[in-house]
Amino acid sequence: MPLLSTLLLATLVARAEDAIPKADYNLKLDPYNIQFLDYQFPSGVRILFQEEHSQPIVTVVNVIDKGSEMDPLGSEGVAHLIEHLNFRARHGDLPKNWDLLHQLGANINAYTNVDETLYATVAPADSVVPLLRIEALRLKDTLENVTEQDVDAEKSIVRNELRQSYENAAIGEGFDEISRQLYPEDWPYHRSTIGTHESIATADLKMVRDLTRDNYTAPNSTIVVVGDFSLNQAGDFIKQAFGDMPELLRDPEHPDAPLELVEPT
Repeated sequence: MPLLSTLLLATLVARAEDAIPKADYNLKLDPYNIQFLDYQFPSGVRILFQEEHSQPIVTVVNVIDKGSEMDPLGSEGVAHLIEHLNFRARHGDLPKNWDLLHQLGANINAYTNVDETLYATVAPADSVVPLLRIEALRLKDTLENVTEQDVDAEKSIVRNELRQSYENAAIGEGFDEISRQLYPEDWPYHRSTIGTHESIATADLKMVRDLTRDNYTAPNSTIVVVGDFSLNQAGDFIKQAFGDMPELLRDPEHPDAPLELVEPT
């Protein structure tokens, strides 16, 4: 390029840079102080509350600190099957969880990965106690009222999910292949969370009950409650939801010790 053209181009670029305003990358955010309470009970269960008044709703999330890592070898996909079965669970004379949640007008979701299983429910703000009660019963009853017919029905549903999201969707199989290439065969991350048709077929009622009893425990449970309520109601919410099941909050080595609901500091 001739020297004159080069100088002219450099001058035009310099002028253009001067004309374009420079972005201010110093973020200026309004102060936001999250007010919350964090109850940590002797049993190991943890319940957090946060006020959020933008909508007249409440969200309750229960994170179980176990996922497909608990699947027995050859029975991959059972943890995910248990996630499904929890919506079929019945507690005493109550309808199954799925029906209870819909009666509350709730929006529900859940997922299973290697390290955790999560249940998330959004419902009207006056549903805090019923939603917490369902999470308490989830830890106490451990699928005792689920039937073999429920297990068979959900196995068919999970296998359809396997077909739809993995076998007929390149991205699902792609993620599984990445895990197989990255992790050794004896590592939980190597295996597919959803399992295979053959591994799902091995699940039966005893297997899902045993795995739930051993893994859906208070030390593995963190419950988060966010919504349109006052934090000074949190203690009453816990008493109403867990009051007749203090064993879920007490130290298992001292089951008869009095339980004091101490306000977190």
